[in-house]
Amino acid sequence: MTRRWRRRDGDDEPTAHDGCEEADISLYYHKRITIVPKLLHLNIGTHGWSLSLGTRRAHITRGSGGQGRASVRLPGGFSWHRNFRRR
Repeated sequence: MTRRWRRRDGDDEPTAHDGCEEADISLYYHKRITIVPKLLHLNIGTHGWSLSLGTRRAHITRGSGGQGRASVRLPGGFSWHRNFRRR
């Protein structure tokens, strides 16, 4: 993919990057630490952390930014989840 680089001031003069192909490199890190086996996990990633309480079928997750999610996996491939924020 060819990307044309523009300066923030709106100047469209040619730059050293015109005509060059640039590769976007994304860095991602994720580590899951088990605190209580099959019940409580601490997830650490590049953008923060979260804490999960429950099993794979039903669990509640709370993130570092205050966001949370309750999830339940149902038989037959169905699932239910509800997002919530700290008030």
